[in-house]
Amino acid sequence: MEPSGLVIFSIIKYAGYFLFFKIFNTRENYYNPLLAALIRLVAGLIIGFAILYFFNSGREGIISIYFTATLIGRIVIWYSLLRIFYKKINAKRLFWGVTCGVVLSYILDIPALIGLLFITGGIC
Repeated sequence: MEPSGLVIFSIIKYAGYFLFFKIFNTRENYYNPLLAALIRLVAGLIIGFAILYFFNSGREGIISIYFTATLIGRIVIWYSLLRIFYKKINAKRLFWGVTCGVVLSYILDIPALIGLLFITGGIC
C-alpha cells in the first residue's frame, strides 16, 4: 500500500471513529473522542497489518481468512476500548457499542477501499 493510500484510509477511518465516540459519549460516561478515535485507528492498523502479514501467503481463500480474522480482531478491539474508556458502562450498552463499532469498521472499509482503488490507482 502506498503512503497516500494509507493516509486516505486512515483519515476516513479516523473520521468515522471520531463520530462514533462523539455519539457514544454520555454525561456520566465521557471520554475524549479525538483521543479515543486515534487509539482505535492505531490499534486497528496494527491488527490489520499483523493479519495481512501472517495470512498473506498467496493461498486461495485469503479473503475469507482475512475477514474472519479481522472480525475477531475488531470484536476484541472494540470490547477492550469500550471497557477501558467507559468504566461505568452496563452490559447492554457494551454489547450494542461493540456491535455497532464492528459494523461501523466494516462500513468504513467501503469508502476507504474505493479511495485506495480510484484515487491512488490500486492497493498494491
